[in-house]
Amino acid sequence: MTKNFKNNPSSPVHSDHHPHLFGKTLIWNLDKDNADPSQKNLSKGLEMEAYAIARKINEGVIDSGMLQELPDGQQKKFVAAIEKYLDPKQTLEMRYHQNGTHKFGNLTFSLKNPSAQAKSPEDKALKEEVKKLQEKYENKPPSTGQALISLVEDAHGNKRLMVNVHAESALSKQNRLNLQELIRDANQIKAQHNIDIVIGGDMNAGKVALPQELGGAPSHANLNYQHSADHSAFKHDGTGIAVDAIISSDKSTKLQTLAEMNRCDQKFISQFEKEKKAREVVKKTPEDELQQKLSSSSAFKNVHLQKGHYQWDNNKDKTQQNYPVELTFQDAKQALQFNNLVGQVQKVL
Repeated sequence: MTKNFKNNPSSPVHSDHHPHLFGKTLIWNLDKDNADPSQKNLSKGLEMEAYAIARKINEGVIDSGMLQELPDGQQKKFVAAIEKYLDPKQTLEMRYHQNGTHKFGNLTFSLKNPSAQAKSPEDKALKEEVKKLQEKYENKPPSTGQALISLVEDAHGNKRLMVNVHAESALSKQNRLNLQELIRDANQIKAQHNIDIVIGGDMNAGKVALPQELGGAPSHANLNYQHSADHSAFKHDGTGIAVDAIISSDKSTKLQTLAEMNRCDQKFISQFEKEKKAREVVKKTPEDELQQKLSSSSAFKNVHLQKGHYQWDNNKDKTQQNYPVELTFQDAKQALQFNNLVGQVQKVL
């Protein structure tokens, strides 16, 4: 859905939080109001946000993200929607966990690194430590799911501990995440394994309350705390607030607000609908591609591909099987011609 806040120059927007950028990591509360009421389908609002994220990945601005308030059960569809709009096509790594009893949760994604494998004893020890930390914050009361812990490795092999936070507000009836304890735990992994840590997200506390809660914002000399800019999030009446923050071992990178990425005006919607329509054009099946190749070849222009299924008489499950096909060629030359012609589609048939 598109949100319009009265007397707010940021409107119309996707979410009541502007996206933030830390290096190439996106931090964005997607806004629970974008959920499909039936909780079954990916809403247009969420797909537009996925499209906005994909555009930033295509531009090389983003390579990972920590998202909050993604409707529970929609995580795979949302990641698939991002991947649909990526150019060139890429696969995303994803971790998700429901936030307590809420109907939404946190999702962390990153571009897939094919070479990211735990081979050395040090890598295996690191993964085991991260796994223990994940279990502590994702599955155990009293603050279940307010922090999603992920180990991310970029294309250069650099590892980061990414802690995706959506803390309960001080007014909530639910227990609020102990942020000081979380920082200590993450910092311990940094000290033991010499990797960067990034703790960020919707802290549900402002520029005065959060530093006080952290006891010096934070009280670790090797970490850097940055709060989001004024008016980077909005109350229901459109009043600007600042409740997002980042705590990281990276002291040189500045937290940026991507207000333009949150804009959901008619220009953006038109671009989205045009791109969506283009992506949803019916694609040819491998069989269609093979028939087209055969028809365009002088050697096989009169050959027609027969498609269908047959049923085994002795198959108790009555499942359908592909027709077996036997090809007879005039000579080895014709067989080679055929092999060269269909070689591009053999892998997918």
